[in-house]
Amino acid sequence: LGITDYSGSSSDDSASSGEDNDSPGGGCFLTTAIVERRGEADNGPTLTKLRNFRDTYMANMPDIVEEYYIVAPKIVASIPKDHDDWNWVGEQIDLSVNHIDEGDLDSAFKTYKGMVKRLKHEWL
Repeated sequence: LGITDYSGSSSDDSASSGEDNDSPGGGCFLTTAIVERRGEADNGPTLTKLRNFRDTYMANMPDIVEEYYIVAPKIVASIPKDHDDWNWVGEQIDLSVNHIDEGDLDSAFKTYKGMVKRLKHEWL
């Protein structure tokens, strides 16, 4: 559950350890896909809040974050651009951000993780 478009680096890949829009394999992540569909800026509130959430609340969850980096680009590539699931993904991301805004970080995590679990089951 990497939440956004952060692509972690390792000694054998060329990705930076910053907030790139794409993974080392060129795949886009779920939140990035949604904000791009909406025309939001990369440094807009949605990605900024979720990046901060990833870097703070999820800092001690490297296994979950790593799994997200593996599955999210595959999920994005699997869902047709005009599929209704994109509307649902946007709703789940908005709900996660609302939970963050309310200080309910556990619910933000559960919402996003549940979204990824469902998408992984349905699309991979």
